[in-house]
Amino acid sequence: MTKQTSKQFALSLALLTLALSTSFSLAQGRRARMGRTAPRHASRTVGHPSQTPAHDSSSYNFTYLGFPQAPFTEAYSLNLGVKNKKMEIVGAYGPEVIQDGYGSGFLLKVTENKGTINQAFTTINDPGFSLQEAEGINDAGDIVGNYIDTSGNEQGYLLSSGTFTEIQVPFAGATSTLPTDINDSNEIVGIWESGSNPIQSFTLIGGVYTQLSGYPGAPETQAISNNNKGDIAGYYLDSSGVYHGFLLNGATYTSIDVPGAVGTWAFGINDSDDIVGYYCMTSECLTDYTGESGFLLSGGVFITINVPTANSTEIGNINNKGVMVGWYYDSGGANLAFIATP
Repeated sequence: MTKQTSKQFALSLALLTLALSTSFSLAQGRRARMGRTAPRHASRTVGHPSQTPAHDSSSYNFTYLGFPQAPFTEAYSLNLGVKNKKMEIVGAYGPEVIQDGYGSGFLLKVTENKGTINQAFTTINDPGFSLQEAEGINDAGDIVGNYIDTSGNEQGYLLSSGTFTEIQVPFAGATSTLPTDINDSNEIVGIWESGSNPIQSFTLIGGVYTQLSGYPGAPETQAISNNNKGDIAGYYLDSSGVYHGFLLNGATYTSIDVPGAVGTWAFGINDSDDIVGYYCMTSECLTDYTGESGFLLSGGVFITINVPTANSTEIGNINNKGVMVGWYYDSGGANLAFIATP
């Protein structure tokens, strides 16, 4: 997903360092992140500059979320709402300067009573580790997330019925595992890495780990979200260093590029195959956050979704009612989460 004075300055320096790096390895200085807090790299223009996505932020109601007393809150995902109509949101919160977006994971239960929205936050952390995130949740309340281990690698967990179960791919040489989403059939998708090798994707279905074939010809493929049909959304890095979103339906990949963008990242998908994420229109956006815009791809049409007055907006996921969650940065120093309701 993804993603302010002292914090923005620190993030800008960190991201500039990442942009100068030639390695995609987690082992080298906590480089460009895996998952919804996407990597930035200088790249060339892709898409069709003559086309511009329609702006539709005015038709959404924005509710802003912040974990109590935490300067940093990012909402990564929410339940699709098929079996559980109540909205449950997961993400991360933390202090002003945290490592690669990591702090503590959270679960937020949102209820409405006579027009008043009530928010109940709970910290979700795998015991014994700091620097964590909660990444995905299904209608049963099962949560997948990850943490940084004592070796500096990312490792995953499943939280179900109050019990944490470690998720680590059994693939040869794997050093990091990051589960990113879980659907109502308990099918988990995620990404993994082997040392300095490019990031790849996996599924965990019925206790069986399967390595996904990457986007054709792409050195790096990151599966970020799955719906109840088994369709998967995410993003890939092409051989020229450009990021594109994708939809994986069965064994068929479809590339997703916002027209005119220099980079597109798909973060979420619902059962109608509506896809959300964010995009950059300039090379500067790739390195300093400024100008990131959220998008919704529905029925083949791109719509830009931006938090009013925000410098940057990233959308983490969308449920079956079209409600989106994400996070934003503004010029006043805020780094907060939001709900966008159509």
